Amino acid sequence: MASPATGSAPEREGLLRDLARRGVRGGTIDPHRAMLKLPDPGRRLAMASTTTLIGVTGFLFSLPALGTAWTWIFRQAHSFLGLPGAVVERSASVLGRIHFTVPTLTFDAIPPDGTALLAATIATAAVLMLSFALRGPLVPLAYFVRALALVQTTAIVYFRFWPEYFPYRLSEYLVGQLQAGLVVMGLIPLVLGFTFYLFDLSLIRKLLLTVMVLGHLAVFLPLLAMLHAYLVAIGTLVVLPTLFLMFGLLLHVMVFVAFYGWAMSWPSALWQEPKRS
Repeated sequence: MASPATGSAPEREGLLRDLARRGVRGGTIDPHRAMLKLPDPGRRLAMASTTTLIGVTGFLFSLPALGTAWTWIFRQAHSFLGLPGAVVERSASVLGRIHFTVPTLTFDAIPPDGTALLAATIATAAVLMLSFALRGPLVPLAYFVRALALVQTTAIVYFRFWPEYFPYRLSEYLVGQLQAGLVVMGLIPLVLGFTFYLFDLSLIRKLLLTVMVLGHLAVFLPLLAMLHAYLVAIGTLVVLPTLFLMFGLLLHVMVFVAFYGWAMSWPSALWQEPKRS
């Protein structure tokens, strides 16, 4: 290969442009998607809108089958975990036209007594002290653990002074968590339609991301709900606020963000590295 100081001017300019987009190890540094001008914006927007409509419609019509699958998962987990009560189905509908069921449990968790509050206090203090040992690259985890301890402390104080005013029953909580998860799943094609579907990725990759996120949540939501039920059954209602605030809807959003961030690292369908002579 000729050096930049030799060869004709066009050759030197071409070589310098090529070197400018090379990394320290010789690999190609592709331009960020935000710097690319995408062709045919009207057609791209129309395809994104069509794909979004198909995704939302497909999700809505899959709700009856999804409710049936969730009931089966609940029954299997209920038997495996040895929880009291039974699995029952609650009727639900979308716009009064699409009818489906959401599973829940019949047993009600008990408020914490003095022993449960003392155990929760000791565990919370231990977790808080552990957070101060998390240093270096684990500092972000330390802040999350401290936030977790703060939320649990407020729950302990609440149940210590006002346990009779706690408004939630476990059965209603499970239904609410699953319904909130369904809302998240229904919004995913819409969010992707205004963001991911517009980028320079192939249609197959766009559909693949949608199927992966929805498929993951379809299994994750009922399993997480049953895990919450199990933890409340052994830990009393004092752990429910922490489960709701820190390990409920927040986890669903984090799942979506994780999948989305990974998918944005997929190679572009437009940018192709030119061959080098």
